[in-house]
Amino acid sequence: MKGVLPKTILLLGMISLILGNIVSYGKSISHAEDLVLVGKETGLEIIPESARLFDLTNLNPGDTYEANLIIENKHIAPFELFMRTERMSEVPREGEADLFKQLLLTVYLGDSQVYSGNMIDFATTNISLGSFSRNDTKKFRAVVHLPGLETGNEFQGKTLDVKWIFIAQADKEKPEDRPKPDSEDDVLPKTRDTTPMGFYLVGGLLSGIGIIINRKKRT
Repeated sequence: MKGVLPKTILLLGMISLILGNIVSYGKSISHAEDLVLVGKETGLEIIPESARLFDLTNLNPGDTYEANLIIENKHIAPFELFMRTERMSEVPREGEADLFKQLLLTVYLGDSQVYSGNMIDFATTNISLGSFSRNDTKKFRAVVHLPGLETGNEFQGKTLDVKWIFIAQADKEKPEDRPKPDSEDDVLPKTRDTTPMGFYLVGGLLSGIGIIINRKKRT
C-alpha cells in the first residue's frame, strides 16, 4: 500500500505534463504557419484556406498564387482591424536576387482593392483595413505574381517567407509598431495565457515529490 502513493503521484505528474503538451500543441496550430492574429479576445476570427497563405518556394517566372481569408468579428463590440507584413527569411546580400522586391502583390478586401505594387512595399507598418461591426464578415484576397519578362535566371531556387500579422483594436488608436524581431521566436504575440505552463509546473512538482518519496522508501 505504501508503494502505491509514490506511483500514483508520479502518474499524476506524467498526466499533467502530457496535458501541458496537448494544450500547447493545440494553441500552436490555431493559425496558419505564416499567419499571426493579435486581439482574438476582441472578437477577431480569421479562417485561412490552407496551412499557409503562400508557399513562395520554387517559383517560376509567370507564376501566380492566390490566398483567401474570411475575416469575422465574433464579439458584441466593433473593432478596427490593422495589419502588417514582416519578412522572416534571410535578407539576401547586396547584389543578390531578392524575391521580396521582385514579386508583385495585389490585395483586396471585399470588392475594394487595398494595394497593388511590389510585395516589399506592402504594409511595412500597421495599416488599417477599416472597422468591423458585430458579426461583420469580409473576404481578404491576396494575389502574388512573379513577372515573366523581368525575371531572370538569378531568381531560380530563391524562396521567401513572410508573416502576415492581423491586429484587432477595440478603440480607434493605431497600435504601436513593434521593432523588427531579431529572430522568428520573437514574432508570435505575447499573451497572458499560461495554461500550458500551469500543467508543466504541476506535473514537475508531482513528479519530483514521487521521486523523493521513492528514494526515502529505499533508504
